[in-house]
Amino acid sequence: MIVTQTQDFVRPPALVSAEPPAFVTKDDASEAQSAESTIYGGHNPTGGMAAKMQSAADKREHARRSSM
Repeated sequence: MIVTQTQDFVRPPALVSAEPPAFVTKDDASEAQSAESTIYGGHNPTGGMAAKMQSAADKREHARRSSM
């Protein structure tokens, strides 16, 4: 679909997924850290994907514990 400046662009409604949202677990982060370590010769880069996954897993765990 090509939209010109004179046309109104209307987005179709978002499709609702039947699957529940995916969460990163500490085990997922651990696997990613192991893989990254192998790729980078034993070191995990600061701010790398595994670090971001670990941060997300920690935040999820903290939120879960805070809600109890």
